[in-house]
Amino acid sequence: MMIRVGVLVWLLLSAMPAQANFSVSETNPRWIVSSTTGKAVYFSSIGGGPEGSLQFDATFRGLQDIQRAEAVTTDFTAALASVRGAGLNHMRLWQLEQRAWSSAAHFKDGTYLRVPLDQLPYLRIGSRTDGTTGDPVTVGIYDLSRFSQDYFDRMRSRVQEALAAGVYPSVMLFSSGHLEYDDYSIGHPYQAANNANGIDADMNGDGKVEETMTLADPRVTAFQDGYICKFVDTFKDIGDVMFEVTNEVQRRGSEDWQNHVMDQIRDCERQQGSVRHLVMQSAYDFGHRTDNEYLFNNPRPDIVMPTCTSDGTNYDANPPANDGRKAIAWYDTDHAVLTCGTIGGDVPWRNFMRAVYFSYLNERESAPVMAAVRAAQAQTLEWANTRIANLLGMVAETGRSICEFGYCLYNPDGSEFLMYLPSAGRTHIDLSSWTGQYSVQFFNPADGTTTNAAEVRGNGLRLFAPPWNGAAVVYLRRTEG
Repeated sequence: MMIRVGVLVWLLLSAMPAQANFSVSETNPRWIVSSTTGKAVYFSSIGGGPEGSLQFDATFRGLQDIQRAEAVTTDFTAALASVRGAGLNHMRLWQLEQRAWSSAAHFKDGTYLRVPLDQLPYLRIGSRTDGTTGDPVTVGIYDLSRFSQDYFDRMRSRVQEALAAGVYPSVMLFSSGHLEYDDYSIGHPYQAANNANGIDADMNGDGKVEETMTLADPRVTAFQDGYICKFVDTFKDIGDVMFEVTNEVQRRGSEDWQNHVMDQIRDCERQQGSVRHLVMQSAYDFGHRTDNEYLFNNPRPDIVMPTCTSDGTNYDANPPANDGRKAIAWYDTDHAVLTCGTIGGDVPWRNFMRAVYFSYLNERESAPVMAAVRAAQAQTLEWANTRIANLLGMVAETGRSICEFGYCLYNPDGSEFLMYLPSAGRTHIDLSSWTGQYSVQFFNPADGTTTNAAEVRGNGLRLFAPPWNGAAVVYLRRTEG
């Protein structure tokens, strides 16, 4: 039987897994690159918002209709529109692992957090009334060997809708940190009374199942492995979605489990012919780490989400420059309240100028600070993805030898320089190592205006004085020579 060459090529291509749209640049691993354009892409993200806000609906309620005393139905389309309206291009989609959880006080007054019984990954085969808290709480009973296809279809649909709106999501596989924060985990499918598979993950009898963040019980791990492969299968042809292992694990000893989750993701991708997804790992063991090297030295994640540490690292006030030795650094302000303290309105600029991606969970700051951060996020996105000629060529200065203030992205070939001045004043950029003529622009973050200034030449120290009293951005681009 003869097969035409064109048909054979089509058959071969159709049998190949689709190519992931995003990967870490091999030439400059500070940046994520798009396989479609070959260019670097910067993301500025919404990680959450105050309960009742559209930001909350887009993130915490993005996959599940989380509610308190009254039932809610998330208007995900409106929530997405709010993300795009804010000029953002990334969002974190939270996935909560249990039906009912909260503090003892919230259970007492009936305002505990609820996930609808059928909006969990496993097939529900019944329900029961739990009286552990002193008040009756309805929780589900699940078969851990079978999945709720409706749940995974809903998750895939939400991701597709976000992508169609120009918002690139990361999806959590586990919400492990929240198993530790609250007084009860009575609604978790891995509680003994909540599954038909003989699994009891509450090994120490404290009413929680934080043991699921360990490899202590091979049976628990086996069910988690099955869930991970189902998760991967749901997105095996969608390379634009990122996978986040979990959020803020406080429990000591979770490192082996997190590594296993990342290894299992890769195993499932290979087994299923899936695209390779970018995998994110969040900071963990808060209060027990003196630096972020445990994240940066782990070869498994593509993206690490560091935080402030006792060695003086502060991603709010003075983020360390990403020097390219480890893929992507992505600062998530969700961790700030635990490790950093109060954040300022210009924190997106400070992180972008150090080649660090940014995610903002705006539920703790004052309204003016929230507004300032959101404005700065939109501005940094515009500069990164539109106004800078070649983001992929840019590196962050690790000292202050080139840009006086130290907030500086530049191309080592001398073609572009971008400097952030946190406060008013005159400053300099040292162009001694480069020749040519440069155009000069001053950008005012306060009102979003751009002012052209006189051109300057290389081969020397050049002074710049933005014509207003406040923070400024200075942009140099070589026009000749």
